[in-house]
Amino acid sequence: MKTLSWLICFSASLLLTTSIFAQKPQETDKKQAIKDRSYAYGAMISKGVARMGLTKDEKNPDKFVEGLKKGMEGDKKAFQAAQSVLQTRMQSRTPSADADAAATIAYNLGVSAIGGLAVEVDIPASDFDLNVVKAAFKAAEAGESLKMEDAKMDEILKAYFTPKNEEYQKNVQAKKEAAAAVNIKAGKEFMAKNAKKKGVITMQNGMQYEIIKEGTGKKPTVADKVKTHYHGTLITGDVFDSSVERGEPIDFPLSGVIKGWQEGIPLMSEGATYRFYIPQELAYGLQSPSPKIPAGSTLIFEVELLEVNPGQKAVSNALVEGEAFLKENAKKDGVVTLPSGLQYLVIVKGSGPKPTLTDRVKVHYHGTLVNGNVFDSSVERGTPATFGVNQVIKGWQEGIPLMSVGSKYRLFIPANLAYGNRPMGAKIPAGSTLIFDVELFEINPK
Repeated sequence: MKTLSWLICFSASLLLTTSIFAQKPQETDKKQAIKDRSYAYGAMISKGVARMGLTKDEKNPDKFVEGLKKGMEGDKKAFQAAQSVLQTRMQSRTPSADADAAATIAYNLGVSAIGGLAVEVDIPASDFDLNVVKAAFKAAEAGESLKMEDAKMDEILKAYFTPKNEEYQKNVQAKKEAAAAVNIKAGKEFMAKNAKKKGVITMQNGMQYEIIKEGTGKKPTVADKVKTHYHGTLITGDVFDSSVERGEPIDFPLSGVIKGWQEGIPLMSEGATYRFYIPQELAYGLQSPSPKIPAGSTLIFEVELLEVNPGQKAVSNALVEGEAFLKENAKKDGVVTLPSGLQYLVIVKGSGPKPTLTDRVKVHYHGTLVNGNVFDSSVERGTPATFGVNQVIKGWQEGIPLMSVGSKYRLFIPANLAYGNRPMGAKIPAGSTLIFDVELFEINPK
């Protein structure tokens, strides 16, 4: 019995020893994976930072990594504060006055680099060796030969950040849906009370309106183009858009606006002023078209119908102008025309990785019409934009994946790859060809 007992103990000991030794290669592999990930992150983030126009002191590796560690804590207030500091610096385009100010920029650069993701997703500091991050950051900043090719580093970072970004998107979407549910409930309660008010008419689709002033002119159809003045508010009274406040009426085809307008405007005659109460399902639904219109919002518009223009004359004019521009533009040196009709010109050729449709990218852009009018510009705002490539217009979905990190392209986007026959606010008429100068700073795998 003693012999048997000894054999059992020996066997158990052997199994335990074997298990311990079997784990060592795994532990070694894990440590190496952390080092590789850290090196790739430090090098690639340095390349992105290099294009921000900061001074050497504003990219201090020690302060950057200190901020990076803070950013990994997921402190939302710290991240927002860092964003504010960097936005002020980028807008001023003025180097820091002294070493302390430069160190502050470097620190907040680190917080901002990963803080946005860490607010929603756990990014343990133990997943990175911050000393290796710092060393790689320094090496890339100094222009030294790196230990890995860009493609390999991109592969390593995608393997780590893809599930993190998927979790991020899931968490953000859950919060959006929860917020939308609150707005939808509030909207329904508002509409139920509003329906009881004198003069308010409720349509079969749930939309409501009241006549402030009747008109005597023509009534439009959905195929027509109209000129209106409007004032848009949420049920809280907060103004989200107003041509009245801008002092500039807007022209648009009815076929290119929200369903609530398509249902309501044809009720009006020229000269009329109506107030429309539009439930979220006839407005933007679960989408948030701007920070001023949360998902699930019921919208209130006071609309004055100034003029009805039969047909899509303005759209046709914009399309004709765009087609003529693109035809001549195709003849210019360096302009490449793709089978889709998209044209591009390489201004600066980058050397980094290229994004895919499932990636998120950080860019600076400057958008104009073919007549040179600026309609949107992150450059003028001084804040780069970050978005999913598959969440933007088709022209960007086709053009951005052509670019490498560090490159700058000019994209010439025909209307059918932009917003088609829909106007986008007062600055982009329906049928417009759009021109974008785009600089690709960074790729964040989704």
